[in-house]
Amino acid sequence: MLTLWVLTEYYTDAFPQNEFLSNPMLSVNEFHYKTSYCNSYMKRFLSELIPDDKRESDSNHRFLLFSKGSFVQSYEKMEGVVP
Repeated sequence: MLTLWVLTEYYTDAFPQNEFLSNPMLSVNEFHYKTSYCNSYMKRFLSELIPDDKRESDSNHRFLLFSKGSFVQSYEKMEGVVP
């Protein structure tokens, strides 16, 4: 069984959808990356999660699969994640 954790890039539209989630919605701490520019802090955040040799060139991959705390693969659509 997979556990879904949602990481939102923006605050504005995230909260109304939170009622359907079983886990709390998470957000990147933009103050840590010293920028409020979304593309910048998301790129830095993801570079800390995904090893260089496994980083996808396709920036449309929004679903990340981890196993025991280690990155496995990224997917463009959720259909690819669930077997």
